[in-house]
Amino acid sequence: MSMLIVMVCLGECCYMFTPSLISKAALLFIVLMSGEAFAQVYGGASYGVTDPMSQGDTSTLPTLEGDAGFRLYVGNRISEKFAVEVSYVSLGDYAVGPLEGQAPDPDELQDTITLSSADTSFLARLPIRRYVSVYAKVGVHYWRGERLIVANDTINGGQTRTMLKYDDVDISAGLGADYRFSRRLGVTLELNGYKTVDVYSLMMGMGVYATF
Repeated sequence: MSMLIVMVCLGECCYMFTPSLISKAALLFIVLMSGEAFAQVYGGASYGVTDPMSQGDTSTLPTLEGDAGFRLYVGNRISEKFAVEVSYVSLGDYAVGPLEGQAPDPDELQDTITLSSADTSFLARLPIRRYVSVYAKVGVHYWRGERLIVANDTINGGQTRTMLKYDDVDISAGLGADYRFSRRLGVTLELNGYKTVDVYSLMMGMGVYATF
C-alpha cells in the first residue's frame, strides 16, 4: 500500500509537469494494474551518458555535444513478462555548436540546451536465465527544453542573455538487461531513446533497482 501511495505521488508530480490528459491516463493505468494478482512494484535509478542526434537536414541544424543524464523511475510488473513504468529523465545540458561547416561565433559565450522529460512506458520482458532477463519498452513522454544563449553585446557593451523554451509530447523507446542478485535488489544496463522536435536523444547507462 505504501508503494502505491508513492506511485500516486509520482503521478501527481507528472501531472504538474505534463498535460493533464497524459498524466491522468498514466496514473489511472498504473493504479488499475496494481490490483493484478502478480503485481510487483519496483523502483530504481540509473545514470549514464547522453548522445543527441539531429534529425532531418543536418545542414540547417547546429551541432550538439552530449552530457551526463539520469533517470528515476517507479514501475509495476503486472505479469512475469509485462510491466508499466513512469519515470523522470534528465538528459543534461547539450552544448550547441555552429552549423555544419561554419566557424563558431566569436561573440557567443554560451549556448546550451537543457532537456528533461516525464515518461510513461510499457515493458515486455524475456527471462533468459534464472536471475537474468532482457526487455524492450515503448512509451510517450512529455519533454521540456530550455536553450540559454549568452553573447557579447557589441553595440551597447556587456552581455545579452536569451532564454528560449520548448515543450511537446513525443515517443520514447528502450532496450535493457537486468540481473537480480538478491531477492529484492538488482542492477540494470539500459539504452533509452527520447524523440524531440529536431533531436533524438540516446541515453546509455546503468543503475540499481529494488522490488517491494
